[in-house]
Amino acid sequence: MFIAINFAGEGVSIPIPGIALPLGLGVCHLWVIPTVIPDPASPVHGFTTATNQGPLGVITLATPFIDVGNLGQAREAAWTNLHGKILTVRIEPSTFAGNNGIAKFKLETIGPAGMSDTLTFASSECSGTSVVAAPIEFTAEFLQTLKS
Repeated sequence: MFIAINFAGEGVSIPIPGIALPLGLGVCHLWVIPTVIPDPASPVHGFTTATNQGPLGVITLATPFIDVGNLGQAREAAWTNLHGKILTVRIEPSTFAGNNGIAKFKLETIGPAGMSDTLTFASSECSGTSVVAAPIEFTAEFLQTLKS
């Protein structure tokens, strides 16, 4: 299965006496191609979400399609049908500008009765700009955007 991620976000920490109030936002697009394409007319499944759990700093990150391996028919079917599903996304980027940035990704589905599935992968071909103080982590519902 192949996955591509685009993420853009920014955030600041507002000092208030006794606490630091983080304010941030982010937009994430996720594209999934199964290992075996059941319908050649629509092999790419796109999903999108927005979050107010943005990073401390600024980031625009895009990956090429990353081969995450053959997950088996049941797991791939679940990962290519993320519409309405809640995911926890963790992105650990290096500091970079331009091409060849490095980032680790962890995607976790949250299912009924506490059932979950996790994908962990990395890319050394990220493009964009990343100047963040810590890994980015958010939980959000993904909605389908594209089949082409």
